[in-house]
Amino acid sequence: MTLHLFFNATLVIINKDKLVLKVDNETRGSNIFIGKKTDSQTWSNLIYERKNQNYIIQEYTEIPQVKVPLIEDGNVEFVKRNFGIDMFILGGKFAGVVSRISQKDIINVGQGGFEQPVVELSIGE
Repeated sequence: MTLHLFFNATLVIINKDKLVLKVDNETRGSNIFIGKKTDSQTWSNLIYERKNQNYIIQEYTEIPQVKVPLIEDGNVEFVKRNFGIDMFILGGKFAGVVSRISQKDIINVGQGGFEQPVVELSIGE
């Protein structure tokens, strides 16, 4: 079954700073365009050039940052990195979590990002 949702291109162009465009068959963080980081002409061209292709338009969310240790030449420095946490739910139950960090706004290992450990703490059981 294929679901086709139609959108108003003008609204997508006007609201570019609130949106992200992702080509649906791409991997490794490629062909992702953040509206507020894309100039107006490029954004308009992307919308009209891709009008007959499959892609996803989603709401942009500000990217949180975290300080992480960076070791260079034996020195430890704490630097800010963008991070994301993805949770997996299977059959309505929690099944796992992964977190990634990056200097870039597209947080993907294929774009130079890193996976980072996720630790569960139980306090006062």
